[in-house]
Amino acid sequence: VSVITSIGLDHTDILGDTLELIAAEKAGIVKPEVPVVVGRIESAPLAVVERIAAERRAPVSCAGPLALIEATPAGQRVSATATPWGELTLDLPMVGEHQRENAATALAALEALERGGFRIPAAAVRDGFAAARWPGRLEPCPGEPRLWWDGAHNAQGIAALAATWLRGGLPAPGALVLAISRDKDLAGMLGPLVDLAPGGLLIATRTRSERALDPQRIADAARSAGLRAQVAPDVATACRMALSGAERDASVLLTGSLFAVGEAMEAFGGAPGEML
Repeated sequence: VSVITSIGLDHTDILGDTLELIAAEKAGIVKPEVPVVVGRIESAPLAVVERIAAERRAPVSCAGPLALIEATPAGQRVSATATPWGELTLDLPMVGEHQRENAATALAALEALERGGFRIPAAAVRDGFAAARWPGRLEPCPGEPRLWWDGAHNAQGIAALAATWLRGGLPAPGALVLAISRDKDLAGMLGPLVDLAPGGLLIATRTRSERALDPQRIADAARSAGLRAQVAPDVATACRMALSGAERDASVLLTGSLFAVGEAMEAFGGAPGEML
């Protein structure tokens, strides 16, 4: 089974500068007569995927929604109907509507495998979802609980992060740490962060990646967007500056790059590089 998740404007220098062009590149994974599962994407890029799949005689199915039963700070319980296993109740140890969409896509892929002759017990489906881990995605640092990190690295991901933070009832972060790559939409990423922490403190920094954007450019753009901005030479220093600059009990949110999350894990504890 081939799986295409949500499609957004990212890596445009490689994939193209429209959703349709990006969809055409993503559809490169479609193989003759192999089922294709598609997550939530807009109608225009979906039409591109469907056209390419039809040319290769590959059946296409779209992931259906998962109904939210209960949400907690540590995860959520959801239900799915009309699956090959009947009605399923699944526990997801991740928060946010976007993670429900990811789970729905994963479940649709399992359904395609089951229909294709792979026998997957219902208990394995439930156990697999309950055991799923996604280090670096909206989790507190184990060694410094005031520090949270999320590897969202494009405008779409940052928007999902901000929405999840707000819907979860968490107080606005006392400070933000942002490190991004040069090819990212800086203005698009700053917009949701301004809504999340209006007028707040942002520490701009860079990772060790050669693709890292100059933190001074991040700081200048942040000030123009209405945030108070400072510059730090590296991720660890930036996190320490944010922790000291925020109110005593306020949280600090690091985002913008999986590289940054990995470097923060190295400095403050966690699992550097695990599954990232």
